[in-house]
Amino acid sequence: MRTPIRVLFKAFQRGGGALRTFSKTMGILRREGLPGLKRALFRVHMRSVVDQFNEDIRFAPTSARPHEQSNSCTHFCLIFISGEWHTPGNQYRVTRHVDAACAAGAKAYWMTLDEAPNRLNELSSAQAVVIWRAGWDERLEAAVTAAKQGGALVIFDSDDLIFDPDLARASIIDGIRTNNVTEIDVRKQSTQLRRTMLQADLCTAATEELAWHMRAAGKPAVVLPNGFADAALDASRLAVRRRQQLRNDGIVRIGYAIGSRNHQRDFAVVASALAAILRERPQCRLVLFKNPQSGFPCLDITEFPEWADLGVRVEWRDVVPLDLLPTEMARFDVNLAPLEVGNPFCEAKSELTFFEAALVDVVTVASPTGPFCRVIREGETGFVAGGRDEWRVKLLRLVDDPALRRRMARAAKHDAMRRFGPMQQAKSMAAFIAQLSGGRDSAYAFEFKASRLRDAPQPLPKVQGAEIVFEKDELCPAKVTVIVPHYNYGHFVAEALDSVRAQSLAKLDLVIVDDCSTDDSLDVLLGWVRQNAERFNRLVLFRNQHNVGLGPSRNVGFDAAETRFILPLDADNRLLPECCERLLAALEGKDIAFAYPTIKQFGHSSNLINAMPYEPARFIGGNFIDAMALVSKEAWASVGGYEDMRLGWEDYDFWCRLAEQGFRGTWVQQTLAEYRVHPSSMIRTTRAHPERKRLLIDDMTRRHPWLALIERGAPPSASDLVKQKGTTIEDP
Repeated sequence: MRTPIRVLFKAFQRGGGALRTFSKTMGILRREGLPGLKRALFRVHMRSVVDQFNEDIRFAPTSARPHEQSNSCTHFCLIFISGEWHTPGNQYRVTRHVDAACAAGAKAYWMTLDEAPNRLNELSSAQAVVIWRAGWDERLEAAVTAAKQGGALVIFDSDDLIFDPDLARASIIDGIRTNNVTEIDVRKQSTQLRRTMLQADLCTAATEELAWHMRAAGKPAVVLPNGFADAALDASRLAVRRRQQLRNDGIVRIGYAIGSRNHQRDFAVVASALAAILRERPQCRLVLFKNPQSGFPCLDITEFPEWADLGVRVEWRDVVPLDLLPTEMARFDVNLAPLEVGNPFCEAKSELTFFEAALVDVVTVASPTGPFCRVIREGETGFVAGGRDEWRVKLLRLVDDPALRRRMARAAKHDAMRRFGPMQQAKSMAAFIAQLSGGRDSAYAFEFKASRLRDAPQPLPKVQGAEIVFEKDELCPAKVTVIVPHYNYGHFVAEALDSVRAQSLAKLDLVIVDDCSTDDSLDVLLGWVRQNAERFNRLVLFRNQHNVGLGPSRNVGFDAAETRFILPLDADNRLLPECCERLLAALEGKDIAFAYPTIKQFGHSSNLINAMPYEPARFIGGNFIDAMALVSKEAWASVGGYEDMRLGWEDYDFWCRLAEQGFRGTWVQQTLAEYRVHPSSMIRTTRAHPERKRLLIDDMTRRHPWLALIERGAPPSASDLVKQKGTTIEDP
């Protein structure tokens, strides 16, 4: 195995791959470690390497800086051919993958199967052509021939087990019976899809179960899970806010979001238990859907004798387009995902209903198929249920305990953002394209993915309880929320909030979190928000249930924010008017987790901080980014939010965890914020207490063993090398 030193040094040479390889190296250290003197020597060596690297960066031309160099995706052209462009699946498997490839730096777009014969020149110039739900025919044959003659890889993609003719039986695919189609017709379609698969060089699938069937047919297969788009997240969060404005009618709605009559046997899994619950709990309703034109129900409850007298307990809703689905699912209190366990067609179904429900704050109970068992953290982000009794017990727990529903839905939302968000899709697509590119990039990408599979699941953000003191919401979408955690800064906070009010970004949200201040701060805050509420699209003032500290207070704010991007502003600092607008421009539409500006200190100092390009290796020797940065909420959820670090350095720890997970940042080379330096500021307090600084260093080194926090300008002593501890460090 290559040593971590060589791995990371290789990253510096490769430029665009530096962040990914840095992240992988940190994984090696977390799993294996470097005992004794070897680890110390590694730190000292890395410190010298990083110092030289940073010196090279400082004097390098902008165009030559590694963080701006192209990666393996830059010149890669990926074209998708869709056989069912008019169906919802086209968004999951085609348009969202196109977006992910573009975010990863590739050129990507899609065309319909009907368009393909007229666009053969484009197909012949691509590096890869992905075919989704297109059975083999003359149109596809011409497209595949052109692609292969041009040297492109041909990829077959599927999100359902519909490419095995032997499974085209009504006993396996219930839709054959309920949609009045013949097994012969379905087998013919499966045969054509299988021919397409066999013509492909490799396959991609939505689940591991689907990939298994592809490999059983002799094809290499890679899993690219379904995910959600930014627009879907925006629509989901807006649906939640609008739902919260309605008066609670006391009804507990258990929803089954299906849009076609293909799920009769799936519903049979839960039918008896659910019927018993509706009889025991008069406040419960089952929400089902019907065709808005014909009125034809998507589930025929007359097939289930136990439902003979429960028709009045069903709420029928019209099937809506995919972009309106969040509005319907936000009405649910519990989401159902029953499937026939043991049925290969059902076992291969993806977990998308889990994250669709999670994004609208709804908890899911699902059958224990492979995808649901892997995605649901039992009792934390949802439930999986097997037999009738288990369905009944777990559904009743949620029906009877609104607090449990809210707690699990929040955890599910955070986990869904971490697993299925656009940034995660872009990272997966970048690794996939690197594998398609072959050679060294392919080997590195495969090694990176394998190391990820060995890593333990990431913790979810810890969000403490807080009560709403003031709220105003225009129920319009916005892109940025400024969050202001606050404790006993009543003499400074109005100045900070005034700087938020003066932002040039027109649509702006503001969340303030008071951490149980003991001065008159709450009165100051209430006076300010009442006077300035009309400036904001959404404004919420929270008060924590008890004093929790800076990191947890930021988590309250991040969790409450309903925008994709969030900027933490400490109550004694200030933003310059264009801060949010400029940072948003640096992030929007890009595969970047956070953007930070140059910051000018004021008060007892006038220095500039944050004034250097983003390089993750800089964190080895200390922090170089302040908290005033615009951060993707998806990235925040992915690393488990901020930690409770009462000694300080919550920001440094947060940036380190983002670097370890391969998230990128970018420096906006403008002075856009101001950091107040005063006797009680963190910088002054830390410098005045060397013992506190030592405790901070020890804590950070324990959390991130790859750090080398040694006093700048002084070489480490022999005892430092043996003990694996630095002595002091300039303030991160």
